[in-house]
Amino acid sequence: MISRHDQIFDPSENAVDFIIETLRNHPEGIKLIALGPLTNIAKVLEANIEITKNIERIFVMGGAFQTEGNVTPYAEFNIYQDPLAANLVFSSGIPISVVGLDVCNAVYVSRDSMPWRVGDSKRSNLCLEILKGWFDYRAYDEKYLLCDPLTLAVAINPNLVKYKSADVRVVEDGIEKGKTIAEIGLGNVKVAMEVDSNDALQYIRSLIS
Repeated sequence: MISRHDQIFDPSENAVDFIIETLRNHPEGIKLIALGPLTNIAKVLEANIEITKNIERIFVMGGAFQTEGNVTPYAEFNIYQDPLAANLVFSSGIPISVVGLDVCNAVYVSRDSMPWRVGDSKRSNLCLEILKGWFDYRAYDEKYLLCDPLTLAVAINPNLVKYKSADVRVVEDGIEKGKTIAEIGLGNVKVAMEVDSNDALQYIRSLIS
């Protein structure tokens, strides 16, 4: 991964061009962390297949393999938004780790555990304000799933979850649009299947503090 000190994204720059240029400048390899739909990464693969050899691994927050989705009974939001892009990325041959709802559902902050303060740093105060805002806005929710923080944590410490290797494909249309299907034992995709929720939560806390 490259840090913000290595290269800073200019908001006026096209995201696809930024990723391509970053890959071109880092032949030693970088990790991509995808916390939203896979549209931009798919466009990178389509635009410049040569520099994709510089992608060490892609960490994807998305999918629901052995659990229900969060936007339909079949699909998780990020994959549902662009299933064609997801299929292109999953079939690319690039090493991929997928952190889906199967493990994200187990790592959360509950309303009862507020305030979730882990120190007096700006980061911890920001997290506290985000959580307060979430629970104020969504009065019917008792949990805040740490999907994106868990994916970032896994990119730093892959041992937080247990994986199964699989070939992953996505249903592109119809009532099951966005459904992620894994053929276990095949393919280049590592699908997160188990997590120790307490260990993961404590690790995320440690990163913030």
